[in-house]
Amino acid sequence: MLASRVMADVEMLRELASGIFSIPNTPLSPDRRSVLAKRIGRKAAGLAIIPRAWTPPFIVIEASVFERWRLAYGRSALAIISSVAKFAAIEARKWSDSWDRGITVRSSATEETLSERGSNESVALAADFDHARIGRAILQIYQQFANEGASGAMAVVVQARVAHLALGHISNEQRVSKTINQWMWEYEPADKPGGRFNSQRDNAPDPSKQLSASKQRSSDLTRLFRKIGRWCTELHAGRTHLEWGASAESLWLFQLDFEDDQPEIGVDPTAFLRKGDFTPSTALPNDAAFHIADITARSGWRKIDKVADFVTKQYDRFPALVHITGDQFLAHLAAGRDLTADLEKFAHGRIVCRTDCNALGVAALNLPRTHTVSSLEAIAFIQATIAEFSQSGVTADKLCFILHKFIPAATAAWAVARKDEHIVRVDSLWGLPDGLQFLPHDSFEYDVRRNQQSSERTRYKHAFLQETDTGKWEVVRVARKATRWRSLPLPDLAEVAQRTHEIAQRLGKDLQVMWFCQIPEATGLPRNIPWFSMAPSKHATERTVSPTKKRIVIRSMADLDVAALQAKSQFLLQLDPDDPELFRSAAFLEKVITVAKDKDFPVGLTGSILGHAYYMIEKAGVPVIALNEPTRSRTRQRRVFRKLVRDEIPSKITEGGETVTLAEIAKGEARAALVGKLFEESYELLAADTPQDVTAELADVLEVVRSLANATGIDWNEVTQAADQKRISRGGFERNIVLLETSWPGWLAGSRAASSFTIPLSHLGQVSQQNGAFIVPFPTLLGDGPRPVIRLANGSKLEISMGGGGVRISPAVEPLDAEEQMGFDFE
Repeated sequence: MLASRVMADVEMLRELASGIFSIPNTPLSPDRRSVLAKRIGRKAAGLAIIPRAWTPPFIVIEASVFERWRLAYGRSALAIISSVAKFAAIEARKWSDSWDRGITVRSSATEETLSERGSNESVALAADFDHARIGRAILQIYQQFANEGASGAMAVVVQARVAHLALGHISNEQRVSKTINQWMWEYEPADKPGGRFNSQRDNAPDPSKQLSASKQRSSDLTRLFRKIGRWCTELHAGRTHLEWGASAESLWLFQLDFEDDQPEIGVDPTAFLRKGDFTPSTALPNDAAFHIADITARSGWRKIDKVADFVTKQYDRFPALVHITGDQFLAHLAAGRDLTADLEKFAHGRIVCRTDCNALGVAALNLPRTHTVSSLEAIAFIQATIAEFSQSGVTADKLCFILHKFIPAATAAWAVARKDEHIVRVDSLWGLPDGLQFLPHDSFEYDVRRNQQSSERTRYKHAFLQETDTGKWEVVRVARKATRWRSLPLPDLAEVAQRTHEIAQRLGKDLQVMWFCQIPEATGLPRNIPWFSMAPSKHATERTVSPTKKRIVIRSMADLDVAALQAKSQFLLQLDPDDPELFRSAAFLEKVITVAKDKDFPVGLTGSILGHAYYMIEKAGVPVIALNEPTRSRTRQRRVFRKLVRDEIPSKITEGGETVTLAEIAKGEARAALVGKLFEESYELLAADTPQDVTAELADVLEVVRSLANATGIDWNEVTQAADQKRISRGGFERNIVLLETSWPGWLAGSRAASSFTIPLSHLGQVSQQNGAFIVPFPTLLGDGPRPVIRLANGSKLEISMGGGGVRISPAVEPLDAEEQMGFDFE
């Protein structure tokens, strides 16, 4: 009996030995990772790709061992664990001389995703580990995984521990980076700021050498991370995420994950519209209890009357709206009227019901509304809402219920236009407008005068709010490939911006407008529809928060209860509700405001600064940090001039919509400034070709001379009189006469007529040197001949020339020939 048991154990050991994956010295190709992950798990497959010198030594207990353990019972299951633990202990002892900090027994699930990173167990063991401790750690990992019922199987990594001084992450995943060469790194925990970098121009580290990190400064780590990022991109395996640790002398990589290995669970947001009846709404019967809204007249209800602001002769198509007041509804209900039949004919089973209230003290924003519901559900909603408001003392006659057929828009937008400005801000996101309150989105600026987009921030957008097949409005995951797609095409952006600006101009006030965009043609509606308007918020400028500020992510009401127990002033509340019902919940925002005020917490939002949530929190006096907004305003198409201009030029520029920055020259330097301007205008006169251009440049020269007279206090009439007198007595400059030299003739020479001949302009002056300085005459700079060249004491040569902006000095590339040098003799 004993002999047979021993033989069975030996046979099992022999079989299990094949389940210990020995890592080769040469890193494995990324192409093999998918096949390898099924055998040793995704974590181990990533480690196998990292150069051996960059990660602590490790072995892997393959997933096949877990599968065998899961099917075994009692003593057999324990024997499997004990056997592989002995193998692992033997291998780990081989490292102990160089790695004396113990080991980590790490989980490596075969179907673990990036989002599940860290959810499976890992166990650290001290340096005096033995096979029994390793066995208990393996069993703990196996049991946790089996109890959770996760898919796939579990491999185990046994790796040497490192005494690290810092831990962190490096990533170029879609969520943090627009391109594969742009990276972000951070510490874990995030108690110090990390950084961003571009790896495109770096060289990968030597894979045979350890990664040196003797200095722990942020700038030194960034330089090393750039090289590691370059190595990752040279794998040509897509975007990656790494976990790192820095010891006293080296940096180590503990994990390498590939974004493309993760399962795709998202949808194409541009094509995610519920299939259904897109036909336009049908007219109500003449005796219907509900009333068709007259969008050209005032009804006394805000949400109906605002539509009149949008309607013009050119834009007169709008979704049909029907409405009923709360008291009218109750009266028809008491009379036994069948209200569902009318609604069914009107909206064909796809109704949205909104609430308006004119009672004092009731907030106008985020009032109750339905998802896409049936006629019966709409009636039940109206009954329940009347009852809910009555508990707060609001009578039914103060309520109005506005109903319409669901508008199947691919994108929603908020736009804000200021009546005296020509730049319109537009925030957009796929799906329904409520998604803009809390979800990442795109932001654009559109110049309506130039009819062009002037700014674009296309962000990473992981989710949007949209109608699903049940009619319920839910948060939908975006496909990874689409997360950085533009949510609002340029033609639609242009229409939204221009019409929002036109509405603001026509009404004579600043205005913020909500839009449904990219509506299918089959609905019979316009492609883009303005839906609601309000006065824009006066946003605080450039509010920021320290990247190391601790954050409490608020996804539910329960999270707010936890936040209320925290120390005062220590946290930021980051709003990220996961329940769509919270997107419009007044109770949720009221509790956020209460906790934030009580605890002196700022509130962080990734949603739009044009959304209701931002507006209501800021209006309550709570500091709101727009986490996706730039920390400072960005100047677009900036051009630097630094030149003296005519007095009315700045106003002409501002009339064109641009902003200008001005300064004035001190009065004592006005003469010098104008002489410099005279040089500039004279050079432009030289460059003029046509008679019209010459006339214009002469006018500029004349204006500068007039300004010189004014700056020096000289009457212009006196200048012209002096000029006329000089012209009479000395002539003008019309004959291009050049005085070369004068002399007294000898007593035998007698008198002779003045000689004259034609010379090039460049011959009028000579380059001279006085006291170590060079003097280059103006004619030499302006002539058509070769540019003057000066030779410095060190033998180098510089070429001097004149340009519209001033004197140009550049290295002389070509050597001077003898004739040119003779023309510039130094005296």
